[in-house]
Amino acid sequence: MKIEELFFEVDINNISYPTIPSGYKEDRSYKVVTHNNVFLGAKKAKSVIHELTGYEETKDILIFNHREAYDFVKTLFEFTFGKSGSLYKWYNSENKNWAAFFISSSTSLSKIIKDKFIGKKQNEKFQNISFEDIDIADFDKFEPIIGVTNGFDYEDNLAFYLILVIPDTILSNQTQLLSISDYKLSENQVDTLLDISTPKKRCQKVIEYLEYFASKKFNSAITDFVFYYNTFRKIKINLDLLTPISLDIYDKNRSYTSIELDEKLRNSLDYLIKTGYDFFYTNEKGDLSAIIDFIMRINLFDLENHSLPREKVEQIFVQKKPYRKSIRIFTKFNQQANIERYSNEQAATFSEVKKILKLER
Repeated sequence: MKIEELFFEVDINNISYPTIPSGYKEDRSYKVVTHNNVFLGAKKAKSVIHELTGYEETKDILIFNHREAYDFVKTLFEFTFGKSGSLYKWYNSENKNWAAFFISSSTSLSKIIKDKFIGKKQNEKFQNISFEDIDIADFDKFEPIIGVTNGFDYEDNLAFYLILVIPDTILSNQTQLLSISDYKLSENQVDTLLDISTPKKRCQKVIEYLEYFASKKFNSAITDFVFYYNTFRKIKINLDLLTPISLDIYDKNRSYTSIELDEKLRNSLDYLIKTGYDFFYTNEKGDLSAIIDFIMRINLFDLENHSLPREKVEQIFVQKKPYRKSIRIFTKFNQQANIERYSNEQAATFSEVKKILKLER
């Protein structure tokens, strides 16, 4: 399939109501999206009370076609990084009711830091950090990309994602990924867009939101990442403590009863522990930035595979939780002694987990 085939038009002012397929509630609380008489999905509609009549009526729904979503993300890339990007990868579902696009300019994060952030005063985190305080080489390996997902099914909505990638030189076609921020339209923004009569003007309004809200949020996420990664680099830690900490940031239930009874949990713990041992001891990087590197190493993805199912592709967008938790944990410990106390507590629990899993190392 050529990518152009995805850029079909959906007239949101002329959506038909065919028989809703099995599994969908057959009433006007859903609007059915079709293209060339092909069923694409059923979007939830919003019911409102008419101000004058007092009767309940179904409000319009916000739908963008994939061409519009693609143009949005290209524009957002330029707003965020000050340069044009091009299509990096794209994926779609078989019936075209969902698609994901990724935009890149093949520019390292270190170059973006030099061009946009170092020496600037608009971000408080950087006011006390000089260029010399940051080892710029640490960020050569990261490449920022921006992704967008667009769909026509149930709660599918337009969503944008800021992602850092590291091309992997060891595993063929495997790339390390970390989603660090996202942007979705608020309810108020959606209501404003629905009050706009023409698709062209509606898209222009979305562009305004991307410029004034999404790009600023993504720029803030980048400066946060640089600030925290640089801070974590300076906090030395025993290699033996990194694997126990990784279990905590992945929210693994370490109730001994649960581990004994739940085979899936045991397998997950076993995988994290063995991967952690291999990663931390191979790299021998005894500082807290190794935790962020490990989160990215866990998130390996075959970006070359264009036929991956939607569920697999969407795993890229839900990996922010461990990253955010690691920042939440370590930023509240402003002294080395507190970090050591926390780490030793995790190690004590970890020793009991190893006994249950019968791990000797």
